[in-house]
Amino acid sequence: MIPGWGWALLGLGLAIGGSSYAAMNQDTPFEQLLKRGPLGTHSDSATVSANDTIYYPQLLTQLSPINIDVVLYGSLNRSEQLSLLDSVWESTANNPSNRDYVVTISTPLISRYKIGETLNLGVQELE
Repeated sequence: MIPGWGWALLGLGLAIGGSSYAAMNQDTPFEQLLKRGPLGTHSDSATVSANDTIYYPQLLTQLSPINIDVVLYGSLNRSEQLSLLDSVWESTANNPSNRDYVVTISTPLISRYKIGETLNLGVQELE
């Protein structure tokens, strides 16, 4: 065995172990928001405003993340297409084509949005 390889492997193991430990123990965005918020331990940060109208929506977004799913209407199976037509489709004469998109917005606190007042959905088709 070559002398000194044990120390080199020990040093390499400590470097890899230390960097992985540091990577695993970084704060999540939610923890960072709480620490830097008006009631947090680092509230004197320049990135934070003491204004509750700015802080509260950020906190609400972290507590109830928004999930947006976009799929082609043609990729839905027949039962999903029928349930979509029964639940939200307003026109009885025109059915959606297979190239139309179905956009689903889901969040635990959907009641915080008022359709047409604070929630605007902009769609742009690029070809």
